Amino acid sequence: MPSPQRVYFCIAPLCLERQVLPPRHPPLFAAYAIAAIKAAGHQVLVRDLYHRVVPLAQVVDEAAAFRPDLILVVPEDLDRKSPIAESHKLARALKQRLPDVPLALSGSSSRPHFSKALEDNPCIDFAWLGEIDDAVPQWLAATPAERPGLPGVLSRGDGGIRFNGVTAPKDLDHLPWPDWEAVHFTDYKQAPHRRRARLSYIIVTSRGCPYRCTFCEEVTYFAAVPWRQRSVDNVLREMREVMQRYPDVEFSFQDPVFGLKKDWTLEFCERLQRELPRVAWGAITRADLCTPELLRAMSAAGCYNILCGLESASEQTLRSVKKFHITNQVARDFVRMAHENGIEVTTSFMIGLPNETPADVRKTVDFAIALEPDYAQFIVHKHFAETREYEGLGTYEDEWDFTPQDMLGPMFIPHSFKNKGELRREQWRAYRRFYLRWGYISRRLGDMLRPGQLQRYLEAVPILAGMAWNAARQRAAHAPLGIARHPQ
Repeated sequence: MPSPQRVYFCIAPLCLERQVLPPRHPPLFAAYAIAAIKAAGHQVLVRDLYHRVVPLAQVVDEAAAFRPDLILVVPEDLDRKSPIAESHKLARALKQRLPDVPLALSGSSSRPHFSKALEDNPCIDFAWLGEIDDAVPQWLAATPAERPGLPGVLSRGDGGIRFNGVTAPKDLDHLPWPDWEAVHFTDYKQAPHRRRARLSYIIVTSRGCPYRCTFCEEVTYFAAVPWRQRSVDNVLREMREVMQRYPDVEFSFQDPVFGLKKDWTLEFCERLQRELPRVAWGAITRADLCTPELLRAMSAAGCYNILCGLESASEQTLRSVKKFHITNQVARDFVRMAHENGIEVTTSFMIGLPNETPADVRKTVDFAIALEPDYAQFIVHKHFAETREYEGLGTYEDEWDFTPQDMLGPMFIPHSFKNKGELRREQWRAYRRFYLRWGYISRRLGDMLRPGQLQRYLEAVPILAGMAWNAARQRAAHAPLGIARHPQ
């Protein structure tokens, strides 16, 4: 084993100057990487600025006192990204104090995105593309001459930026489980429609995704790595260990597509029902994968909620963004079968997909209401990839949108929408129409009055209020001159 080295692991924030939003998603892949680095015999000091912002001077002093052999700045993780500008600020401040310590970025960004970061900022020595569980220990064990040629390393060379592909561990079972002592998952709280219990544990049974939906924030990364699955034994052992420590925990499976391999999923559900009979859990999957057999097995094993991305009521729009095999009838059948098996359904729809009009969005909301899912979320489309697939169909904004009730990131505004204020108003109209109607409220009353559930519903009130306020503010900001700037 190589001599122990020190890694300062800094998870980048949304904004270094202030705490923009309360965090919802714990840094799962960071927790995996930290565990792997420690398992290789190295020391790791973690600063999670995404969770809590502290003064930049404090970060620099902390890093200097630790005397690291490597500084790792991480702007991306599962379901969470931060503006690259904040990583640039961190890199400059840390490099000024520690000029001889190698400093790297890490994430699932596209090659052009991190290449530009290397070109723009000489304080960033190199970057890793992909999953760094094995890559960081391998880099720490290598000689300085070997390091630029290691898999996943993006670095400067004589002919420009040197690219060595994307790094991703092939065997997920050999990885240590996430280190939740270094980054505390208990400090994060998922949205109320994604949990029932007070404590929700994020877990994945697989990595990667074989689908290529163009609106996905990870589509470039998914195209570069293979889909891989953990063994049933490995997943169950992690769940069992977590339940021994947190008896009242529930599990939130964050695989991009849970249940992709039917045989694996059926075995998992059968064993979960037998070995951990009282566990509660939710998952994310596709409507076209949910057969009656699969839904019965999931329900019997404790699954109470499925989040399913339906995106749009327009099948033409779905085909244009490469969301194939999802039709309105597939969606209807999925919701019906899930309810027949006692599973709640959360449907997710996108607002502002290319070629969409406000009228199309309202038809999607009509469709969502007719489906009668238990919950629905309406997400304004964001863009992350350097390759701008919808060029000519709208405007790509560079400034990040930090609206609390939405996916964070720079917005794409289709030509059929006047501005982002109109997108936000359509989003608020969608939530208002779906949730603030007697038919929905009367159906949910029974669940609201169950022990422990009223608090969860009350948590949604400020979320809806925030959307209403933001929609009104956007309307005022984009009102023509001479018109009263207040909501109608």
